[in-house]
Amino acid sequence: MSNNLEVLLTDATAALRKLDKKKYKLAMLSALNKLSMKARTAVYKAIKDRYRIKRSEINVRLVKANTTTMASVFIAKYRPLPLTKFFVKQSKKGVKVEVLRGRKKLIPGAFIGYPMGRNYSEYGQEKKVVATLPLVLRRQSRNPYPLEGLSGPSYGAMLKNPETKAAVNEIINNDFQRILLHEIDYRINKIKSSG
Repeated sequence: MSNNLEVLLTDATAALRKLDKKKYKLAMLSALNKLSMKARTAVYKAIKDRYRIKRSEINVRLVKANTTTMASVFIAKYRPLPLTKFFVKQSKKGVKVEVLRGRKKLIPGAFIGYPMGRNYSEYGQEKKVVATLPLVLRRQSRNPYPLEGLSGPSYGAMLKNPETKAAVNEIINNDFQRILLHEIDYRINKIKSSG
């Protein structure tokens, strides 16, 4: 394994001598962006494998590297998600929820509803709740109000999960050298063909 790594590094240094700094920086930038796209796919897959959420619901944004930053960044919100983004099913005893794959949990007394934004301050509701999608709600006492909206983990918590980080690190460790050498080789061949 170490012999292969030494051969790769000597190939890379030999290729670098043929490129000037600007073209090398462009090769590095292109390699970073290709790697970050692969890492984004790995992030989505790791989140989907761990959590019972639709792929279309995952909202993790990738900011690609540019010549000034030379770094790609994942951006995710840390606002807790409503439980209805995950698998929920109403039953007579409450609501069955599956946030983590394979771990169903019954929330007794909960129900799925559409808060319509009425002001229930006279009943003890602290803030006005308006929702366009259904929410999993639970009464805080025997009275009809106040209602408590139940939520699950945020996109940021999903992104910081150790399994998600491991998936990204695996992509970086396995593919970065190969992609960088390909980009350098592409630019060298471009110079050869034009000159």
